[in-house]
Amino acid sequence: MQTNPAPGPSLEKNPTKPVSPPTAAAAATPENQQDQNKSKKPWFIFCFIILMGLIILLGAALVVVTLNNQNNVNVSQTPPVSTSEPSIAPTDTLVTNRVFYEREKNIYSYNVQTKEYLKWTDYQDKGDVVNNVIYDITIIDNQTVGYGRCVIVTGDYGCGLYALDLKTKKITEKKKLGKDISLMSLDFATPDKFAYLVSVNPSDPDLQKWQLILSDNDTLKTLEDIKYEVFGRGGFIEDSQKMRFSQDGKHLLQISTSSPRDSLDFNVYVYDLNKGTRAVISGATHPDWVDKTTIIYRKYENSKGDGLYLYDVVAKTQEKINDVVNSAVTPIVLKNKKKVLYTVFTDLQIWVYDMDSKKNTKLLDDALGGVWASESQIVYNETAECTDQDFFCEEGYKIESTNIYDLETRSKPDELIGAGYSNVATEASD
Repeated sequence: MQTNPAPGPSLEKNPTKPVSPPTAAAAATPENQQDQNKSKKPWFIFCFIILMGLIILLGAALVVVTLNNQNNVNVSQTPPVSTSEPSIAPTDTLVTNRVFYEREKNIYSYNVQTKEYLKWTDYQDKGDVVNNVIYDITIIDNQTVGYGRCVIVTGDYGCGLYALDLKTKKITEKKKLGKDISLMSLDFATPDKFAYLVSVNPSDPDLQKWQLILSDNDTLKTLEDIKYEVFGRGGFIEDSQKMRFSQDGKHLLQISTSSPRDSLDFNVYVYDLNKGTRAVISGATHPDWVDKTTIIYRKYENSKGDGLYLYDVVAKTQEKINDVVNSAVTPIVLKNKKKVLYTVFTDLQIWVYDMDSKKNTKLLDDALGGVWASESQIVYNETAECTDQDFFCEEGYKIESTNIYDLETRSKPDELIGAGYSNVATEASD
């Protein structure tokens, strides 16, 4: 939505009545001088009134201009959002340098170079909508974004999977789910190859279950059926719910630390989509792909120690990264580079680890959850101590804001307006 200042008064002048030409004044005499003075007094009073009126109008106009200037200052503190065509450099794509996120139940983006906000969808609650939720925004290719959306009404979860063409702004529904199916998580390998985790909730509790489904060019394959059991946890830094295809689309990782499999399901499930097999990385959380065959993750290990580990999906072997402290969590890899953002949760610090040079560099204090926005900028959550007025502060801190940090200037240039707890999607991290 582009905001424009309210139009000011028209510059067109009002037409004036024609004025009669002046006539020669009669010669002044002692007798008629007094009459002329008497006749001039009403004109003097009239001119005085006109002058005072103009002064009042001028003062009022000055007040209006001052108020408008103050309003303009306030508006500028919240950057305007454009719905027009995005501006891109010749070497960029429509996803380069953009952070996509959910805001006000729609998809927005922020360009970390131009500072341009764009609104890509225009969803609005209508009728008896109970809730309107956008899930797991993800970058599919250089002009396509995928996501899930549920428009919940009584008796219908209203969930589906969608692809947004950034060039045309056309939204394509890739999969419509049944009324009794709620969406948990998803990921796209291509616009026509995607996977999704759902909760099937028929009225018969014996039929309730989770399903992990692969859709490949409209061919559906159930990767896993999980019978519904009582479970529930979440909200802790160790928790994770995520699904990601490998870069070549041949493997899929999935984790839900609270699931019907186990209320403490700290396992990463890795599916070989060609062979139809599944491997399990036990005692693990926060997985991410390093390359098409390697996963980095946080592991809880008694013998070798907690910390970040690497798993080879072909050899099915794992090794600890000894150069990183044991309290490291949430590793996120810079796409096509061996640089890893991670959080030291005991100190609430964000660090970057170079896998080639084995060098660790601290970036930020009072921060967690870093995601690459570009090779030189990250998105992260800034934290603050909890107060007596804060609820749900089990970890002892709260999320204060979502910000952009520049690694080259070592400065925090911007807050990501309206991000809240939304997941973010970037070309550099997806």
